[in-house]
Amino acid sequence: MKPVKIRHSLIQKELHARKNWINGLNASDIPLSKDAKRSSLHLRSSLQLVFRRCSKSMSTWITLNLWVCAFRISGASIKLRSRSSVPILVTILCSPLMKMMQYKNPDVLKKLDKLSTLIGTFRLTKMNNGVPKIFSILDIVKEMNQTMHSDDPAFYTIPDDEDLLAQLLFLYEISGGQTSRWVDEEFRTLRMSIDVASYDANELAANLKTIEQTCAELFPQADCHLIGAAVQFAELNNKIVFGELYSFLTSLGAIAILMMLVFGSVKMGLIGLIPNIFPVLVIGAIMGYLGISLDLMTMAIMPMILGIAVDDTIHFTNHAKYLFEKEKSYNRAIFGTFYSIGKTLAMTTIILSATFLVYLTCNIAAILRLGVLAAVGLMSALAADYLMTPVLIYISKPFGKEETNG
Repeated sequence: MKPVKIRHSLIQKELHARKNWINGLNASDIPLSKDAKRSSLHLRSSLQLVFRRCSKSMSTWITLNLWVCAFRISGASIKLRSRSSVPILVTILCSPLMKMMQYKNPDVLKKLDKLSTLIGTFRLTKMNNGVPKIFSILDIVKEMNQTMHSDDPAFYTIPDDEDLLAQLLFLYEISGGQTSRWVDEEFRTLRMSIDVASYDANELAANLKTIEQTCAELFPQADCHLIGAAVQFAELNNKIVFGELYSFLTSLGAIAILMMLVFGSVKMGLIGLIPNIFPVLVIGAIMGYLGISLDLMTMAIMPMILGIAVDDTIHFTNHAKYLFEKEKSYNRAIFGTFYSIGKTLAMTTIILSATFLVYLTCNIAAILRLGVLAAVGLMSALAADYLMTPVLIYISKPFGKEETNG
């Protein structure tokens, strides 16, 4: 039993000495056992070795992570997927005084056919057995022309004769057909419906621009209008992406300014930015590799994670500064910070991450992704505070010079 008591007393003495050292006493004034001194020296030398290696590879490490991250805010876009078709309505409206633009003119319909053929080549246009799902007055005219010629597929075209075209449409109307969906009563407005089932907003915006330019070339004296839910989302894309970028940069700037004011150091403001950018890069890399698009839910994650992650950074740097003012040693200040609040930072992050992971039980994919990405962002923020913040403090020495003696 005697060796056990001696060992127990040594442990108690060592713990008491470390506790007093953390509270601000000079470590050299505290009597330690030989085992405690040997353990302390080994731990300190190991920590210094880690700092030296990290400081040498810090620039390379950050550069590699920037290359690894697949997220590019400039290329982000909204991707929408739907089981049903999302229509885009193209309306070509001519002046009431321009008779040559009437849809009964074969030349006008042939120009409309060129536009339809162009739209059919777009990747985003929905196909049905290899046929683009584009609907207009052209379908009625071609089907009637083929019917009047014994269903010969060669006549599935626009007739060149204007009188024949008028007769085909007249027969269609008296047989109960309705053309009001594709033309107006004055025969001066053409409408075309394009079905889109899956698309991303950037590509769709480019296609819509091509349609507008082609309409302007084919119908120079008419107005072309594109309407529909898909068009609205395409127009919202730039606003959402730039809004995300603006909120992210604003948050970074606010964090830097506040940390400069709190710590009274420009260097500390810049140090606080780097660990908080890291979780954003991690989230972006995961979104890029897994093909998760930027949507109305995921766009809110990055500013949110940035605001939560900076809390741990402030706690770490503030405690490190407090210990440095007493110890005048960055080694002791950083080691003491880990010893006193390291576990607390981990516990708060785990609790927050577990809270977000509750969304895994949700059947809505967007909310599920929000929970997973938020949890990953919080854990990566903790890793950055554990690995990057102490290294940056050790390298830049923002709290002042160390005391070489003692």
